Amino acid sequence: METAVWTILILGVAAAVWVSRHSGQKRASSVSEHGHAIVDRDQAGIGPYAYLYVNADGSARELHPNERNYLETPFHTGDGSRPAVKRSYSQKDGWGEIKGYLKRADLPKGTPIHPAPSEDPWKPLTRADQIQFLRGKGMEVTENSDGTFTARKTRR
Repeated sequence: METAVWTILILGVAAAVWVSRHSGQKRASSVSEHGHAIVDRDQAGIGPYAYLYVNADGSARELHPNERNYLETPFHTGDGSRPAVKRSYSQKDGWGEIKGYLKRADLPKGTPIHPAPSEDPWKPLTRADQIQFLRGKGMEVTENSDGTFTARKTRR
């Protein structure tokens, strides 16, 4: 009886080790140590680029090379800098706008597609630009004496 218990225990441990090693090898081959990219660099040059940007007016445009590079950069799943990609054309962002990255296949037929912008549309904002943007979204911005600022939703 004891021999049967030990045999089952040893086989169970061996099976667990085998599964963990093989699933780890699979993961290592599909995920870099830096995380996942939205677009695999090997597939980025095949056919039309897989993603577009939906503009605030509902039209779409091709991506600037820096935007493509951003989508091809590996990020960990919980990284706040990871690109946000819309799950559907009609999905809105946190500001209630339709704009954002979208899979080309999810763009409704007949939607106008404009060429990529010649200048990078995601240039860094200055402090003044950030404050103006937030105030334009209806946020209350307090400029602090130490050079920082605090933004919060206005009370209605």
